[in-house]
Amino acid sequence: PDFFAHLFLTLNAVPLYLGLLLFPWKSHFLHPLGVSSPLDFQPALAVLLLAGAGWGLRHARRSSNQAVGFALLWYLGGMLPLVHFIRFDFPLLEGWIYLPSLGFFLLVAWSLSWLQFWSASRIHLWLTLLIAVLLGGLTFSRNSDWKDDLQISLHTNAASPDDPVSLRLLGHAYFRRGKTPEAEKAFQKAISLSPEDPRLRESLGRLYSFLGKGGEALASYQRMRELSPQDPYSYWRIARFYLEKRDFAEAEKYFAEAARRFPYSSELRNDLAQVYYLQGKLDEARSELEAALRISPYSPILKENLERALRGSQSRQK
Repeated sequence: PDFFAHLFLTLNAVPLYLGLLLFPWKSHFLHPLGVSSPLDFQPALAVLLLAGAGWGLRHARRSSNQAVGFALLWYLGGMLPLVHFIRFDFPLLEGWIYLPSLGFFLLVAWSLSWLQFWSASRIHLWLTLLIAVLLGGLTFSRNSDWKDDLQISLHTNAASPDDPVSLRLLGHAYFRRGKTPEAEKAFQKAISLSPEDPRLRESLGRLYSFLGKGGEALASYQRMRELSPQDPYSYWRIARFYLEKRDFAEAEKYFAEAARRFPYSSELRNDLAQVYYLQGKLDEARSELEAALRISPYSPILKENLERALRGSQSRQK
């Protein structure tokens, strides 16, 4: 996204982060973030929260309260990776809150300690007990949601039924269990919601390939390539399809294109060398493997493959 879209996405995430800690009973695996305008409530609230955190840091520094300063800096520092990851058009993952949550709970602990110092009553003990019971009960109730990848995906999809990422994860969970009709339904629904997402096309292609529907699989992979023409992975995926079909000439064409677009990958060069070797093009295979070893000089697999190619060349010369 452009700078301002990226900025507003990040600002939208700030109150969402805090809300997940303050009100954790509606948590689920991922949370979609939408681009907003400066006049929306979420960015304005984020600015107020960040300003409040800045004031808290300033006050903590003046009062020499190192615990508060450390907790605020830990919380804000824990959110910094979000600024990078959020630009990839991916929902906010619930797991991203674990690192900054330590700073949040340090602030809670400091507040309870401060309350104990200034209040003669035992309210701090009752509040601590209440927090422990509430959070413990919520954690226990969520154990069923986190039982396995299928349960996580079902729970997430129930919370975000029209989110393409949620549907893709659910489709993969069904696929791993052999529930192919359910997996196909989830992938097709995700594609209808996000037809320009190449990852969904790949997921559907892998499912069709597993079911023996080669034509449909190849069509999905080709559509994936059309949606991401600069991505070497899309060419690699098509090449792998042709390699499994033992169509080495087509596999060579797509492996070569993937390696041309990303020449610094020893894996791509090794795959290209493999199809050269299978076609008897031993000199070309040796050349690619030597280039791959210059990238990854300590790879035992590349060394073994190069020795095999050299033995094949020597046998052919004899």
